[in-house]
Amino acid sequence: MRQCRSSDAVPLPRAIGDTVNIHFMMRDRIMIDRKRFFRRPSAALALPAALLLVPAISSAEDSATANTAAEIFTALTIEVDDVDDTLDFARIAQDSVGGTVTIAPDGTRTCGVFFCEGTPAVPTFHVEGEPEYAYTITFEEDVTIDHVTDPESMAINDFTHNATETLDTEGEESFEVGATLNVAANQATGTYEGTFDVTVAYE
Repeated sequence: MRQCRSSDAVPLPRAIGDTVNIHFMMRDRIMIDRKRFFRRPSAALALPAALLLVPAISSAEDSATANTAAEIFTALTIEVDDVDDTLDFARIAQDSVGGTVTIAPDGTRTCGVFFCEGTPAVPTFHVEGEPEYAYTITFEEDVTIDHVTDPESMAINDFTHNATETLDTEGEESFEVGATLNVAANQATGTYEGTFDVTVAYE
C-alpha cells in the first residue's frame, strides 16, 4: 500500500455540505466493499442449505424372498375282498340261556354255551397307500344284525384284526376281521343280516 505524504493530502473542505458528501461517499464505499466481501460467502453458504432440503432416503422397509414347496403322496384306501366279504357266524342253536359267539380273524369260532354248526367265515380287507407307512384301523360302533322278517336284532362288538398296521414295500397290506356276536336267551330263529364299516387312516 502506498503511504500518503503530507504533500498529497487534500485539505478538507470547511463547508458542512462537503462534510455530508464525504460521509455519503464513505458510506457508499463501505456498502460496495461489504457487497464485494460478503456476496461470495453468501453464495457458498447456499449449497449446504440446499442440500438440507433433499429428503433423506428411508430405511424403514426391506424385503426378502423365500422358496415354497409341497409334495402329495398316495392316499390311503381300503376295500373289502370281492369273495371274502362277509363276517359269518354260521348256524347257532337257540338256547334258553343267552351268551356270546366269537370268531377270531383266522376264522376260529368259539360258541360258549351254544351249539354251533356250519362253516364260519371272516372278511378280508385290502389296504393300499404309501410304502412302509403306518396306519390305524377303527371299527364302527353299535353294530347290529337284524332279522330279515321280524323286528329282532343281535349286537356285534369287540372287533379284532390281524393287521400289522404298516404297509409293505409295495404300499399294501391285507387283513381279516373277527368279532363277537351277542345272542339273547331264546333269540328268535331265522336269518339275520347287517353291515359294518372299517376305517383306516395314516398314523
